[in-house]
Amino acid sequence: MTRGRRTGALLAGLGLGIILAGCAEDPIPVPPLPPDLRVVPPPTSVPHENAKFSGRWVGKWDDALDHVLVIEIEIQSDQATEVIAVYSWGVSGALGVGFPGWTRVRGRIEDGALRLELPRVQARAVYTMQSDGTLVGEYWRGDKITSRARLARVPREGP
Repeated sequence: MTRGRRTGALLAGLGLGIILAGCAEDPIPVPPLPPDLRVVPPPTSVPHENAKFSGRWVGKWDDALDHVLVIEIEIQSDQATEVIAVYSWGVSGALGVGFPGWTRVRGRIEDGALRLELPRVQARAVYTMQSDGTLVGEYWRGDKITSRARLARVPREGP
């Protein structure tokens, strides 16, 4: 092959690569998290079955919408364990969610279930711990479950 043909083939290959790269879909945004995110280990006053909720959890609503749940703080009150959590979501055309985001919310662990109120969207999320160590989530609007999720714990980072 002559030098002119090699150069032409190389340029044609580069041009095809650029065209194909331009056709690639944009990556789907992952659920964002706040920059000041901090998981505080639960105090010893929190019952063990409630302390198991502490930490980071990842999963998908209806196998279509990425979801991250972070239980930052647990505080034992007279009747229940109160939590501060970060509820984060990705993008899903199938579920009509066009932008990723997060919100910091308050919730309670009562009768083995973590209940978060999501006032911005007038919904609530209820999570129950499973025997295999995962969480099963139910997304409620009014008196109806509209989505379900299974979340796995993210191992703790650092020492």
